Amino acid sequence: MHWVSRRFVRRCSAGLAVALAVWAAWAHGPLHEQIQMLSERLAKAPDDGEALSQRAELYRAHGLFPEARADADALERIWPGNITNRLRRGLIDLGARETNSAVENLSLWNRDRPDDLSGNYSLAQALMLAGRPMEAVPHYHRVITGAAREAGADFSSSGARPELYLERAQAQQAARVPVAEILVGIDAGVARLGPLPVLERFAAELEMERGNPDAAVERIAAIAARAERKERWLFQQGELLLRAGRTNAAREKFVAARDALARLPDRLQRAWMATELRQQIDTRLAGAVTNLPASVRP
Repeated sequence: MHWVSRRFVRRCSAGLAVALAVWAAWAHGPLHEQIQMLSERLAKAPDDGEALSQRAELYRAHGLFPEARADADALERIWPGNITNRLRRGLIDLGARETNSAVENLSLWNRDRPDDLSGNYSLAQALMLAGRPMEAVPHYHRVITGAAREAGADFSSSGARPELYLERAQAQQAARVPVAEILVGIDAGVARLGPLPVLERFAAELEMERGNPDAAVERIAAIAARAERKERWLFQQGELLLRAGRTNAAREKFVAARDALARLPDRLQRAWMATELRQQIDTRLAGAVTNLPASVRP
């Protein structure tokens, strides 16, 4: 849940929010010292629920799930019926990939706190891991629309990331939602955040899937228009056109990519990524050299 903003965290119950805040403040300290401090405190006061919740979160955040679960069990005895422990247990189960239990616990939390954005996001992830993408989609919707509502015009401050739109699109794809509907969701992200590669590349693949290579190429072109370095995006446009069987148009993009590489300073041309790309371009051109003018042959 690294993407979740502080605003989202404040929507959790006070006990878990305290644990998250303490973990964030101690994140740079050695784990054993953090755990030891809380363990010493608990040795004197075993029913200190705040210390238990803090230690459980530290254990969970560091992947020590059996220890985190033991602290969650102790909290159940101290705070019986506390709904926050459902969220805590759900996050532990999610981290441990105990997907059925994660879905059960996070669903109970979501039923009690349906507008909690971090809870909706965690439940969506758990449902995806459990192979239930159709059920995950509405929870992604809630997170995205809730983050936009909280942020207002300044969407970037909400803590929501373009990956949210991508994850929703992947859930929709797994649920066999029509491509046109998935693209509507991605374009909503593009409208808010701009033509970011993480969104446009996925959208380009969807356009190819529905037999619209021109739209796919345009999406990559939108990335290239904003990029300081164009060569890789030109190459990707050529790749899409080649997959569509449009060899002549693909050649033009490969040649444009090669020319863009040639305009780079020598030190950048010698970089291994540029060398690798040049080899890929030459391979593509060599494979599509029929009727290609000698002036642009590799």
